[in-house]
Amino acid sequence: MEKLMEAAGLPNHITLHGARHTFVDMMYNSKRKVREDVITQLVGHSTRAMSRSYRVNAELDHARVAVNELEQLASAGVGDAEIIA
Repeated sequence: MEKLMEAAGLPNHITLHGARHTFVDMMYNSKRKVREDVITQLVGHSTRAMSRSYRVNAELDHARVAVNELEQLASAGVGDAEIIA
């Protein structure tokens, strides 16, 4: 399998299994709203629950949004904002 990934020009730390997880997560988060039964069929899972288990935790998605917003604020020069403890 390692030779296959190398032949595809992918870095050594990427695995097919990891790529599968990423694919499932991207399908769930697609703006086109890919149906869950389609995702399950595409990756060959026997149940939707198995496909759901491949998703990145939804809380991590919320955390990413928050961090991105903070980065935008910082780059906009809002450095004098009051810190609330």
